Amino acid sequence: MKKLTRFIAVYLFCLFTSSAQAQYVLDNSFGINGEYFSSFLGFDNVCNDMLVQPDGKVVMVVDGPIVNNFFVIRLTETGALDNSFGGTGVLNIDFSGDVDKAKAVDIDAAGNLYVAGTVTDGGEQKFGMVKISPEGLIDASFGGTGKFIVKVGLSGYPEQPMDVLVNPSGEKVYIAGEAFYLGVSHMAVVKLDANTGQLDSSFNSNGVRKININGSSSANSIVLTGTDLYVVGFSIVSNEVMTILSLNDEDGSNNISFGASGIAIYDISSGFSRATDAKTDAFGKLVVGGYLHNGSHEEAFAARIALPSHNLDNSFDGDGIVTHRFGTASISRCHQILIDYASNKVTLCGYSNTSGSVKTSFLRVNPNGSPDGTFGLSGVLQPTDGKVFAAQMYFDNIFAAGTENYLYPLYENGMVLKLKPNSGGGSFAAPAIEGSDSVNAHSENSFNIKNKQSYYTYHWSYSDPTVTFSPNNTSDFVFAFFPANASSGVLTCQIDSSGIPKYTLTKNIVVVPFSIAGPRTVFESSLVTYKLLPGRGEFEYQWSYSDINILMDFPRSPWEASIKFLPGVASSGTLTVIISYLGTPIDTVTANITVEKFDLNFFIVGKETVNKNKVEFYRVQPYDELLYYRWKYVADTIAEDSVMVIVDSGPRASLFFPSQAPSGTLKCYVHVSGPNSAPSDSAEIKITINKGLNNLASLLEELDCQVEPANCSNAHINNFEVRGTKIKTTNTGCKKGAFSDYTATQYNDTLYLGEVYLLTIQAGGANKSGAYYGVWIDYDNDGAFNDEYELMASSFVADSMFKSDYLIIKNNNDYAGNPARLRVRVRTDKPFVKEEYCQKEPEEGETEDYFVFLMQREKLQTPNFITPNNDGKNDIFVVRGINPDEPTEFKVYNPVGELVFNTTNYENNWSGTNNRGEPLEKNTYYFIFTNGKESKKGFFEIRK
Repeated sequence: MKKLTRFIAVYLFCLFTSSAQAQYVLDNSFGINGEYFSSFLGFDNVCNDMLVQPDGKVVMVVDGPIVNNFFVIRLTETGALDNSFGGTGVLNIDFSGDVDKAKAVDIDAAGNLYVAGTVTDGGEQKFGMVKISPEGLIDASFGGTGKFIVKVGLSGYPEQPMDVLVNPSGEKVYIAGEAFYLGVSHMAVVKLDANTGQLDSSFNSNGVRKININGSSSANSIVLTGTDLYVVGFSIVSNEVMTILSLNDEDGSNNISFGASGIAIYDISSGFSRATDAKTDAFGKLVVGGYLHNGSHEEAFAARIALPSHNLDNSFDGDGIVTHRFGTASISRCHQILIDYASNKVTLCGYSNTSGSVKTSFLRVNPNGSPDGTFGLSGVLQPTDGKVFAAQMYFDNIFAAGTENYLYPLYENGMVLKLKPNSGGGSFAAPAIEGSDSVNAHSENSFNIKNKQSYYTYHWSYSDPTVTFSPNNTSDFVFAFFPANASSGVLTCQIDSSGIPKYTLTKNIVVVPFSIAGPRTVFESSLVTYKLLPGRGEFEYQWSYSDINILMDFPRSPWEASIKFLPGVASSGTLTVIISYLGTPIDTVTANITVEKFDLNFFIVGKETVNKNKVEFYRVQPYDELLYYRWKYVADTIAEDSVMVIVDSGPRASLFFPSQAPSGTLKCYVHVSGPNSAPSDSAEIKITINKGLNNLASLLEELDCQVEPANCSNAHINNFEVRGTKIKTTNTGCKKGAFSDYTATQYNDTLYLGEVYLLTIQAGGANKSGAYYGVWIDYDNDGAFNDEYELMASSFVADSMFKSDYLIIKNNNDYAGNPARLRVRVRTDKPFVKEEYCQKEPEEGETEDYFVFLMQREKLQTPNFITPNNDGKNDIFVVRGINPDEPTEFKVYNPVGELVFNTTNYENNWSGTNNRGEPLEKNTYYFIFTNGKESKKGFFEIRK
């Protein structure tokens, strides 16, 4: 029961040459064969309502005899539980410990969900609602607890909400349904403040309007157009008849210009006629869907009504009403209607029942009411078993929700299905605002709409009125200028179709003012470079320091300055930059600098005796992040280059000692004024290398490997890739028909322990009859590849010249930091076994060795507190161990669960501000940091 102000239906353009071929099919990329089932909630649970968020995620609300609470489920775009929603994707919300039934859901532009239903409170059935944040947290600011409960009718009688609606501005929320008063059912409407959860007293003086029509009536759907509310349902004459009540949105009074004093009754059947859903179409007419009794069977119907006259539109099937029986079904019901705003076609969504066979059913009709022959069989599509109670178009896809027939008629399970066009379309992504989340003051930035549609109109706005747009704000592409005084806020794009608001997109923008980057604490004798961010060529910059003894230089650009802090002369002070434009100052930025005396004694920690073919780690102690470090290995002999320094800067160094490495001295130099300045101190450690095999050649001979060239004309390696990185692309090893390379001298790639990589081998040869391959990794660097786990991949047939396999790297921290040899062998006569890692007799085939660097990915590490006071210490929330190849998302919540800061592509630059750039108060905060598939949650403090 979703509203027109919330989401848009986009034109369907995949037509078929045969009307017997379904235009839509189940999308197998969603859930299980196009469907998701809430069977984990127990037997007999029903999905009463659903919606698709702008980001493509699906929300469903479920109830049932076993499920006595509000259950709200959010799925990813692929139909899996969304763990970013409440931690599991499923919210179990209990109001009072008794039976609660969730019936309807709607969403505002900020992504907050409003779920309404029947709540049992004090033994009474009442109207209830809960407000849920986009992260799946109950919004405690709504009604004081996040939950709203009101008794609409008289005590002792049941009542049931059936629909919920958030107005376009997101300020008000409405609940429509049924309540009893003086023993008969009434149409009931409740109006609330969407932020506070309080009844709107301007609406009928108390926020509640209930009205009895013909002695008994009930509401199933509510529509808002301008200031007019249309409440759609039924009333009792001799049978149920379709009934529409029109109210003034501002005060809740009847709109007397509609029908008879705001009420229109449509007796469209000799039996009952129950209206279940309503929407306005592209021309502002009201389209009502439902089902009626016609003789011995039930039929689905859709009626089109002119507004505000209440008259049936005779251009729609001749009398304003389309009725349809799905095949020979004795029961055909419509519970939801969809409108294609490009073509103005209407889709009736529901189910049919033929002798106990229950089918989900869809009927699409043209604007004149005739069946759309390009949709299903003569306009009818019945894709699966089950019932549909709610549906929504999401671009060219159809999502529908209800129940599946599980052991029908004994049990049913909640269900969501996804249909896509059968002609290759479907799965269009939602529109989104593209552009930077962080902009600079004084700057012009461009924004555009991703996945735009040509017939839409786009209206841009920003929460700070000083931000201006050019050349115009009606296109899908716009320039926005953020002046010097611009504040962080929300960029909004309202998308219209035929003048009707269809979609509201938002983007949080953080406006970054000019700031000075560089250390706030420095040592005497140091030369420090400071940079103004952002630095742009159209501005002029004037640098100064409060101590005139400070020497300043401008090394590369006018927005950078190098400062020399002279020993015994320099004092702490203030660095100032005046920014001007065309000779007029527009901004001034300052940074307080503390100058300290340099006094450091340190030593090197690590092994003094090491083994050949091993990696050892060394570090300096104590470590100061303001200093620079440079490492050097000085061998006792002249062969200094035989030791590979893997990391040669920073406080840590990793050294690989190959078999020919000599003993020597490891030195570390500390620099105060930058890595290129003269060292201010140094330390060293004497390293003795255990004696072993002198070189690889002697090792190969000891292992009885064939060192002499081997014939590789019929099987040589043309191409070898790991993780898409081409390690070998030409036949450089197979020269003159005979060559095997055991040199193991080339370092190529980094592989992470415990991870899986795609390995691709392309073998060539004179007869091109195919080849077998084997891949080994020498984890322990003993020169041999004979351990059980060191044969990583091998083929069993020689049926292709191009082979793909998976390389699963052993997860053992003992190998972390090791450069290891990776060996690839190919041949034509038989498969490889683990012992055949080297040639022991002449045979056709090539052998190649490569270095790979084995690393253990660092786990995400976060601080316990930050002190954002610009003293250069703990100012920033630094996350260590981020994988730069995976996306990041960082969210911060205050103690009551409100989202106060969020960003993506985090660059370790957050200093304790909210999304508007304002400093957060001293307190404890909750955070969620996601990096690809890895996430970390916890608490931290902001101290001041």
